[in-house]
Amino acid sequence: MKITCLIDSLVSGGAQRQLINLAKLLKDSGHVIDFLVYRDHSFFAELLHSFGITEVKIQSTNNLDLLIKVRKYLKSTSPDVLISFLETPNFIACFSSMGKHSWKLITNELSAKEASFTSQRAMLFKRFEKYSDAIVCNSKQACKLWNQYLPQYSQKMRVIYNPLVIEESALVAPLWHPRRAGKLRIVVTASYQYLKNPVELARAVLMLDERERSVLQIDWYGRSEVVKGDTRAFDETESIVSEYGISGCLRLHEAIHDIYPAIASADIVGLFSTVEGLPNAICEGMYFGKPIVMTPISDFEILAGHGNGIIADGFDAPAIASALKKAIALSDDEIINMGEKSRELALSMFAPDIICEQWNTLLRDLTDEACQ
Repeated sequence: MKITCLIDSLVSGGAQRQLINLAKLLKDSGHVIDFLVYRDHSFFAELLHSFGITEVKIQSTNNLDLLIKVRKYLKSTSPDVLISFLETPNFIACFSSMGKHSWKLITNELSAKEASFTSQRAMLFKRFEKYSDAIVCNSKQACKLWNQYLPQYSQKMRVIYNPLVIEESALVAPLWHPRRAGKLRIVVTASYQYLKNPVELARAVLMLDERERSVLQIDWYGRSEVVKGDTRAFDETESIVSEYGISGCLRLHEAIHDIYPAIASADIVGLFSTVEGLPNAICEGMYFGKPIVMTPISDFEILAGHGNGIIADGFDAPAIASALKKAIALSDDEIINMGEKSRELALSMFAPDIICEQWNTLLRDLTDEACQ
């Protein structure tokens, strides 16, 4: 089957990584993959190329030109299935699927924020989803929002979690000796956006006492400039760290290509966002056998509610500080046991063969419908 994957770019983002991983799984299961982008960012280009897939970039002069050129490209290549990720690519894919076309369209919902269903722009875009043949949500919470706001699309809905494509060589043995160098190390992998909550995390660290800060090290890895020229969330967080002298406890890093060694050497993986779809960071942390500390986002009860994590009571500094205190109080044995439970859960939910079969089942269902 010939499948075209459409996304904005290969920038360092969760959606981009998810689609690249999915493209690899589908390619490995025998499909021919065409990867289509329309923006100049190449952070994940090397990863995509390592899977034997090369991106095609649509050059355009304005938004209308982009719509026309993507539609023309798809008409000329005639894929069997078009898969799009993110709101604007979903809209472009839906626009391209108006009228006669050869492909089945699968759009995706990767977020679980109410604003995606209440703003005028978002609802306009989502009305075009009537041209989708299936809408895949990567969390049950996202599917719940679709059914709440757009129940007319309920028959199109599927929930398929993100696949984790991680070489076994990247995994390490279970962490038998937590707190190396006397510190509990928490790793956070997220871009510096206000919805990822770095400022509240910094304020939460200030609410810990001196002893608690002395035994805790949080390393945050992510893009400081998510929108060109806008580093406000990073700057405000860095200002708090600098002003109050907590750089020994909260360390801010730029995004790195190979994040797995950082995850593997951590004691706990954390995420403190106010809004998420299914967070890659948490899934990867579970896969590496790490306990989870997180805010109540996405399918949090499934991800961290089985004796493998700590869930904050809310999203503000006091709630996050309370969760950090609980993490600090864990014994070494508790950290190891919670990590083992995370690994077991990840293998049952995110293993590539499981997710790939769910996608292939959907592809078969759609193409079988086309033949009837």
